[in-house]
Amino acid sequence: MRATDCPILYVDDESPNIVVFESTFGEEFEIVCASSGEQALELLDRLPIAVLLADQRMPGMTGIDLCEHVREWHPGVVRILVTAYSDQRTAIDAINRGGLHRYLTKPWDVWEVRQILAEAVTRVQLERTVTALRATIAERNRMVTLGFIRARILYDLANVTTTLLMTSSNLEHDLKAATTHLPPLLRESVEQEMGELQRALGYLVELHDKTRTILTRPVPGQHAVPGIVRDAIELIRPEVGRVARFRVSVPDDLVVWVDRTDLIRIFLNLLQNARRAIESTGAEGEIYLEATQDGTVVRIVVADSGIGIPPDQHERVFRPETSLRARSLGTGLGLPICRELARANRGDITILPTGPLAGAAFCLTFPCTSPEVIDG
Repeated sequence: MRATDCPILYVDDESPNIVVFESTFGEEFEIVCASSGEQALELLDRLPIAVLLADQRMPGMTGIDLCEHVREWHPGVVRILVTAYSDQRTAIDAINRGGLHRYLTKPWDVWEVRQILAEAVTRVQLERTVTALRATIAERNRMVTLGFIRARILYDLANVTTTLLMTSSNLEHDLKAATTHLPPLLRESVEQEMGELQRALGYLVELHDKTRTILTRPVPGQHAVPGIVRDAIELIRPEVGRVARFRVSVPDDLVVWVDRTDLIRIFLNLLQNARRAIESTGAEGEIYLEATQDGTVVRIVVADSGIGIPPDQHERVFRPETSLRARSLGTGLGLPICRELARANRGDITILPTGPLAGAAFCLTFPCTSPEVIDG
């Protein structure tokens, strides 16, 4: 089989030598020929040349000069020099200036040249494969990092929005009681400032909604569940670590078909809620994550040892409220958005009647492979 993806460029100013080279090796390799160094450089700019085999004795640009240019402009090309003169000085000069990989003398042995060319082509193929793999890994790492940052931004923005809205609500309640005792002008000023604050908070909520819309278009794919769980725990550990310990039971080979960032966001919300529930007990608690596969469905349980959720609230907590404050509390942080994200990924989230610990237990379900494959 000819290595058509790795052409060999043979450069020689004597046409009989080119004819012999092509007839000898043309059936095994993709051969491209040039009669001068200048012509060779033009071909190197246009074609994915893998190996350069250049004759030393050429008018104008010598083989060493050509190899020197190729070393600078096309460093990935394997460079081999051919000469009828085997003096030591030429060899040393060729190696130093042209960065040669091999040095051949005329007349050559056909079997030896065939082996050298095969080894050179294999070397280039391996180097190109490694380069492509590195680029793929770098791109995947970049996408994972961007997803990680995206999840963190949305999570932090939601926390800020929630804190401000809660503080604003408390402040508004306190001011209603206090302003009745203020002089009219001061009361009017306070009410005006409070109105400005409410408008600013409304703008913040709108900004959060737009950011979430832009950053959360699901891009599902098959991902390893242990890696997603690990990343989510590392994100939340600074906040949860002081009040609860983690216990995880996830098979190493378990995969799920989701948008990776969406699932991390769901985990962040559930783990943050678990932290608050455990803090309410006043004692150190535990958060348990378990994942199993049932046919084509992955089932993930997130449970805590906190105060739990009353049975009559199991569905109500997933309903988005219509008021500004309640709607914002659910935007990017609350359980309604968790269910929205889960269902956008062909999954769901529910609360189990009983869980492995004393507190709440949430159950996530997602396909383990592309829904199209399952449906097919």
